[in-house]
Amino acid sequence: MKDIERLVIVDPIFRGSRKHYSSLACELTKNAKEITVLSRKEGNGKTSEGRTFKNVKMIGVFSFSADFWYGRIGLKNTFLFIVWLLKTKPRGGCYYFCGLNEWMPWFFLVSIALKYTKSRAVVVDYEGKYWSDSVSSFKSKFSRYYRQLLIRYNKNLKVALLDERIVEAYDSPQINFLPDPAVIKEKLQFSRNNKVQTVFLTFGLQSERKGIRYIEKLISSYEKELHEAMIKVVCIGKLSEETVDISEKLNTLSNESRVFDWINKYVSDEELVKFVSDSDAILLPYTPQFQGSSGVLAHACAWGLPVLSSEHGLIGYRVKTYSLGDSFVADDTSSLYKGLLRVKELVLQDYTATDVYKMGRVRFLENFSEDKHLATLRKILQEIDEIDYSY
Repeated sequence: MKDIERLVIVDPIFRGSRKHYSSLACELTKNAKEITVLSRKEGNGKTSEGRTFKNVKMIGVFSFSADFWYGRIGLKNTFLFIVWLLKTKPRGGCYYFCGLNEWMPWFFLVSIALKYTKSRAVVVDYEGKYWSDSVSSFKSKFSRYYRQLLIRYNKNLKVALLDERIVEAYDSPQINFLPDPAVIKEKLQFSRNNKVQTVFLTFGLQSERKGIRYIEKLISSYEKELHEAMIKVVCIGKLSEETVDISEKLNTLSNESRVFDWINKYVSDEELVKFVSDSDAILLPYTPQFQGSSGVLAHACAWGLPVLSSEHGLIGYRVKTYSLGDSFVADDTSSLYKGLLRVKELVLQDYTATDVYKMGRVRFLENFSEDKHLATLRKILQEIDEIDYSY
């Protein structure tokens, strides 16, 4: 297959995982004749930490308020992209959308514009659950039908899903699996000698899906038991607008409890390293509404720390498949408590030194490495770039 010559990366969010995906795509095609990144108007040439590409043309197309971090980009920004597309009418190469969810429900308009201009496109969909037959609610079924309609209408549109289980159920060249790349952090030295407590760490913006309410209920209900078991939970990160109502409770628990610390702020990577070095396991108590992948799971695996996660969804599946720790039933505080006890035993038994964990960790890091992500993305882009149009 020939190298990709022209690529337009569409990333209105330009934050977090989206920005990382943009960065990797730029790296993949750094020898291309033309790379364009369409982003928010304050976008610049640095697409991710440590990666600056001088041959990347950054164009500020999308307009957001100063405090916008992540969310739906809206109809206005959808039209801004379509107007840009119709004005430029690029020929050759293809479009790479770093996320589908932020375009909903207006991506169908984008699909029409792409088809009208005979443009090839690949879009990453983080919400793999909406491609599954197992969805039950009306909203989920509608989302599934909507997504399937997109690829039926536009045969030159490929979807890259991060969920390997769902892709296996489809027999369509338009549905592809794209490994979510693990960002390998620096090797850490862990200080576990003479530790009194087993420390479980959770970090990041504490939104509803992160399960911060589970932690609040756990500490409120099992403070005595956790103290006797010598288990401590450390939570790093500010609350989102969805969960700010429990701020007072968390502050009280953090100030008065012997088994819970809440670091109510954003911490830098340098600060985070210290907290991770003092931890024994990573806690991922995601709610059932979240079924996707997790960068924190990849971090935990790279650091060599066992994980306690909710048993549902893609995270629960990968923890079990790769023997990365244990899981519990979401919405069940007793199950969470018992899960903490089980993982504490794993820590005491030095589980991460066992062949089972080591082999699972190696397989995980190989299957979800940046190299694997890049090789898969290259193949997907090359396949769609070879579609022959007669203009």
